[in-house]
Amino acid sequence: MNRIGLIALSSLALPAFLLAQPPAGGGGGGFGGRGGQQATPFKIVVVDPALNSLLDPAQKLDTLETPAQNGEGPMWREGKLWFSDQKAGPMYTLDLDGKTAVIVENGAGGTINPNWGANQGPNAQIPYKDGAVLICRQVSRDIAVFKDGKFTPLITTFEGHQLNSPNDMIFSANGTLWITDPPYATPAGADSQMPHQSVYRYKDGKLTRVIDDLDHPNGIGLSPDGKTLYVDTGRPQPRLRAYDVSKDDELSGARDLLVFPSTDETGAPIRGNVDGLKVDAGGNIWVVSPGGINIVSAAGKLLGRIQLPLGGATNVAFGGGDMKDVFFTVRNVVYHLKTKVAGQRPLYQKP
Repeated sequence: MNRIGLIALSSLALPAFLLAQPPAGGGGGGFGGRGGQQATPFKIVVVDPALNSLLDPAQKLDTLETPAQNGEGPMWREGKLWFSDQKAGPMYTLDLDGKTAVIVENGAGGTINPNWGANQGPNAQIPYKDGAVLICRQVSRDIAVFKDGKFTPLITTFEGHQLNSPNDMIFSANGTLWITDPPYATPAGADSQMPHQSVYRYKDGKLTRVIDDLDHPNGIGLSPDGKTLYVDTGRPQPRLRAYDVSKDDELSGARDLLVFPSTDETGAPIRGNVDGLKVDAGGNIWVVSPGGINIVSAAGKLLGRIQLPLGGATNVAFGGGDMKDVFFTVRNVVYHLKTKVAGQRPLYQKP
């Protein structure tokens, strides 16, 4: 693996990570930005002073280059960061010494068609019971259980139609699984079978369509108390939606928690779209969205933004023993910062 460099990080909870600060201004290097998101110099933009209780704005960004062409699905698991390559198909681990290892060469579960012009490899990954992992397999259009090097499809169809391309998912504390299913891996002309895009609830072995009015639902998360479900979508404009969750896992109170601004605090235009999200233990939502990673309070207030050198982040994950390390997947790079607030520990995750 090509490491950018080696520096000592006394404040880093993860021992011996091989990480480095990218050059000022960060190179787009031909990677470009997802959804038109521009490459920008690294900066933590404080919009509200409350951000200072979550992050140290003066800290440097740590960078690790990986073999992935387009990293996705970051997940902390037993002392390692797992992530997938949604362009080429492999799944990797990032060891504590900074080395990557291949988990499986083809986590896509099918043949990737380069002529489609869409990412078809594995997307979100989350811990599952009995030491397994759940994987959103875009080209297979299913959610599969991964254990002992083997995939077993778990959720494949709804009302007789094959899913679009499952994108993101999260477990409630009671074991209910919430899933987004946009058509990103089924472009025009592909053999799409699903007549709609939806958010689903998987409970007691039954798949139920619970949100049917979103265009390209993407990232998904839950408040720490499990009473609010968050879903982001980029159409007709990038926004973060919130829904009240009852004790019986019924949804109500649909609302826009935040419509992401198209200009920054100086009036300069902000480009980009939404992707993955995570919620910290304090209830703040960390959303891949226009301008980088926007951090939004549970009340819907924009607290600040993390600009990343390559732009076009795909997802975010909390990790480390205390869950106070945050990672961002961006093309062939994993970025890392320390946080003052812990991320939520997913159901079934082992320390």
